[in-house]
Amino acid sequence: MDNNGYADQYLLPFIKVQDVVCRTSGGTEKCYYIIDKVVNEVEAKTYCSSLDSTARLLSIHSAEEATFVTGLLKGHGKFPADIWLGLEHGAGGYYRWVDGQSSDYTNWMPGWATAFDDDDGQGRPWGDCSRLAVSEDKSYGFWYTDRCEKGLAVVCQVTSSVLVNV
Repeated sequence: MDNNGYADQYLLPFIKVQDVVCRTSGGTEKCYYIIDKVVNEVEAKTYCSSLDSTARLLSIHSAEEATFVTGLLKGHGKFPADIWLGLEHGAGGYYRWVDGQSSDYTNWMPGWATAFDDDDGQGRPWGDCSRLAVSEDKSYGFWYTDRCEKGLAVVCQVTSSVLVNV
């Protein structure tokens, strides 16, 4: 199968990249690798790093990027589970992207970011990791926190600077 000009790619054994889509915005190119596998968050990070040394779990830094990503995922078809976001709970109660950037844009399910009912016994609902809802229409595109050991689908992204001729 041809994936937008890319041949089928395999990462670790039995992990097949289903699709690769790239876009350029503001002098930066991001390529999104959709992986046909449901894994926990640590395994998801491993799959991404095996793809490329700069590959990370999906991070979303603007409403425009969120619209692009959710459109891309809707076009891909039905997912077996929600998707891991590279947004982790860190020291001081703040969330930080695994690409090192601060949480400059969020799209939590309405009420979710303030619904810290201590479900996990540590002051956070459900856990330290975050997911993007893509498996149910009612919450499609919204973010939730979850337990890192849960099995979710994976989208990795590679970001690179694009040289622009002026």
